[in-house]
Amino acid sequence: MNNPKGWFDDPYKRHLRRYFDGDKWTDQVQTASGEVMSDPIEPASVATKSGESWWKKKLGGKVPVWAAILGAVVLIGAIGNAFEESPAEQESSSAEREGTSAEAVPAEDATEETLIVSTAVPATTTAVPATTTAAPATTAAPATTAAPATTAAPATTAAPATTAAPATTAAPATTAAPMTTAPPSSSETVSQANARAEAASYLRYSNFSRQGLIDQLEYEGYSTDDATYGVDAQNADWFAQAVGEAESYLKYSSFSRSGLISQLEYEGFSQAEAVHGVDAQNADWFAQAALEAQSYLDYGSFSRQGLIDQLLYEGFSQAEAEYGVNAVGL
Repeated sequence: MNNPKGWFDDPYKRHLRRYFDGDKWTDQVQTASGEVMSDPIEPASVATKSGESWWKKKLGGKVPVWAAILGAVVLIGAIGNAFEESPAEQESSSAEREGTSAEAVPAEDATEETLIVSTAVPATTTAVPATTTAAPATTAAPATTAAPATTAAPATTAAPATTAAPATTAAPATTAAPMTTAPPSSSETVSQANARAEAASYLRYSNFSRQGLIDQLEYEGYSTDDATYGVDAQNADWFAQAVGEAESYLKYSSFSRSGLISQLEYEGFSQAEAVHGVDAQNADWFAQAALEAQSYLDYGSFSRQGLIDQLLYEGFSQAEAEYGVNAVGL
């Protein structure tokens, strides 16, 4: 489990957040008002590095080595041609050069072409966007993770009529905005007041664990003390925040119960908060196994046993994994 699934800062800078399914960025985005909508991704505009912490934003690019070498060779050839003949030879062959001047490339043009080649603008790449939580080595595996060596393409990959959407998740009444922020004390500093306002702004549009929100404020440049002050001033119900985060994950991806608990713990929720958030969904984990099995078959070929093993690896029980594989026709 190297790439976490979830809502992260939109790497395209068009929306507040974009959903990452563990393998690639999806079209699902979340606006600043909390509205979820679809915004297709432009091809080849963002590259995702597997295993890289997704809150570290980096830009860069390099001129290809072959372009620099080619530019140097053309430049040297052009300079050599410009000084190859002596003045006397140039006069004796002037008539011949006049006849062929239309085909020859002037040294200045050659130099200009060389400069164009050697100064090609390198392509920029945008790394996985930054967020708040540390990237664990054990978070949800991508779609192509741990394909068994004996995996064979099944004869048919038919989407079964029995693959139903997971049970409807009841939206808890406590998933809305956090509790009222405590009034500032008379000794509150300017930086503490800013941290408090920033924390309240984040909680209006997204779900956070206490530690996750502290990390986010530290990423924004606040000190640990100011970030902790700002978060604790919200008096937020972190159990309700865990419910909202689990619900958000199940809207756009499939999980086993243990897999979703691990995902919430990775987001900074405690064990008790994560279990509470997941169990509050009343999800049909058999249906989730069927959805996960179909998701794997959409991107690769599996034998029956290979797909069962993959679902077991994702945290489904033996019965859930077999149900999911049967549901997709294997």
